Amino acid sequence: MTTFSLQQTKVRLKSLADSLLRETWLTSWELIRITIPVTIVTKILEELGMIDTLSVFLEPLMAVMGLPGQLGLVWATSMLTNMYGGIAVFAALAPGLDLTAAQVTVLCSAILIAHSLPMELSVSKRAGA
Repeated sequence: MTTFSLQQTKVRLKSLADSLLRETWLTSWELIRITIPVTIVTKILEELGMIDTLSVFLEPLMAVMGLPGQLGLVWATSMLTNMYGGIAVFAALAPGLDLTAAQVTVLCSAILIAHSLPMELSVSKRAGA
């Protein structure tokens, strides 16, 4: 390998590493920007006993899905923020709940459906609906 091609390889590798680090940071920042505030708010609501109060509103719908009412907050957060916000709320609430694998599967399906709502609403709005 000549000195010139070795130098080119080093430049390309540095460029690739810079690009990869930039993309990694931007993706991580998007997740951090949502999950940390959502986790803090969830913990505050939990400490103040507000989770049970808020869950009353979504409890009937959660019961239809076979889920505890507290998980309504997970679903609502997924609709209002994104999937990662819902997962952050679930991570904060899960230790206090006794859930089966089937319930977690149903909840994750609901999160995935809720996560697509903002995108679908945007498409519908652009289409004139």
